[in-house]
Amino acid sequence: MGEGSRVERFFCCGVDHNSKHCVYLITDGLVADRLVNDDATTEAALLGRIEGALKGGVRLVQLREKSLGAPALLKLATSVRALTSRYRAGLILNCSTEADLEVALLAHADGVHLPRSGPNIKTARSYLDNTLGTRA
Repeated sequence: MGEGSRVERFFCCGVDHNSKHCVYLITDGLVADRLVNDDATTEAALLGRIEGALKGGVRLVQLREKSLGAPALLKLATSVRALTSRYRAGLILNCSTEADLEVALLAHADGVHLPRSGPNIKTARSYLDNTLGTRA
């Protein structure tokens, strides 16, 4: 986690951990524009990379596709959730809006990351009470 970040609980592999040692993947958000145009090749490539990382030992995936709208984010998050479930890894979504929180709930995400300008923790808890990470 970078400077100024805070995690209320650390979630990895379906277990609350006291230790913060876990291999963690954060998507870069660069595929979002292509996914908006329903580019199946781009989505398949991203999912293939995520699966490769999971096979290599990643135990937590943070889906950081901030520019995707709710329908495209839900489609992608659902696919990533299927992969993370298969490999017994956690899934966290970046949530800039309440619509993103609803996507996290519908996709069965294990937690969310909230930016300073996004929903507050109280609002996020009204959707799901899992792992909540914020940037101070």
